[in-house]
Amino acid sequence: QRHTPRPLWRGPVRVAAVFSMRRPERIPPGPMLAPPDADKLLRFVLDELTGRIYADDAQVTTTWAHKRYAVAGEPEGVALFLHHLVGARDELEEWARLAPNAIPELSEVR
Repeated sequence: QRHTPRPLWRGPVRVAAVFSMRRPERIPPGPMLAPPDADKLLRFVLDELTGRIYADDAQVTTTWAHKRYAVAGEPEGVALFLHHLVGARDELEEWARLAPNAIPELSEVR
């Protein structure tokens, strides 16, 4: 059965990514402070989603990335959380809810 492609998202997109990688035996448990850089991993993912989920990675308005060592038995990979925002006003309302003092009053933005 053929896969019917979905239309690409238009408008703002929020992306969160958790990268889990195998910890080398010589590295003690703890935070992953070695390469690759989290921002470079995220950049790769954003580029790969272009043309598959959204039309252009310039649509991505909010990002969050975390890299970590996978625990024993956990597969390596990336968990992606994508949120298609209906419009810029919706994003402002979400930010106002999360950080009420971080942006001007919505009435000032109109």
